[in-house]
Amino acid sequence: MHILKTTLTTSIPSSFASSVPSHEIDHDFHKASHEQDEIGWVNIFKGHISKKWSTLQMKHFSRMYKNPPSLHHWSKSIILKLYDVAYEMWMHRNNIVHEKYEDHLNKKASEQLLQDISAEYRKGSNRVLQQHKHLFNLTLEQLFKKTVIEKQYWLLTVQSSRTCFEQCSNRNNNTCEIILEHAFVPD
Repeated sequence: MHILKTTLTTSIPSSFASSVPSHEIDHDFHKASHEQDEIGWVNIFKGHISKKWSTLQMKHFSRMYKNPPSLHHWSKSIILKLYDVAYEMWMHRNNIVHEKYEDHLNKKASEQLLQDISAEYRKGSNRVLQQHKHLFNLTLEQLFKKTVIEKQYWLLTVQSSRTCFEQCSNRNNNTCEIILEHAFVPD
């Protein structure tokens, strides 16, 4: 795992062999590193690891245990650990690309967002659709503590709800006028 961690901490992972510590004298260790380089990065994340790692691990197990654990179990654990590393890298990338951009909003855009939220909040929930009235259950301070994405969602939802409410009100008023003008009102 030390070699894997060392290899992945470089800005661009290149070679297992170059990550082997200089004090390592075990020839099999160097062979396993070179073989893993030949297998390649795409294949390692598909779960293909050099058989020479198993040989090295068995040497290690035989020094530590009277009855060494199964190499199959060890290989499976290494591959699962690689999947965990790949998943963590993917989640880290997603946080940077999708959610953490809010930290990079310029001050002017951030202030404008807060002003727009304040303006909509002051208007209240009177002229929004019924299903969006719950958005006003939060205080303004609670809204300001939300992430940028959540603030933008709140603002766009409230604005859209107001627009829809107005369109529905206009449609109902027009329908009432048409009925009064062209229909008989029962006695």
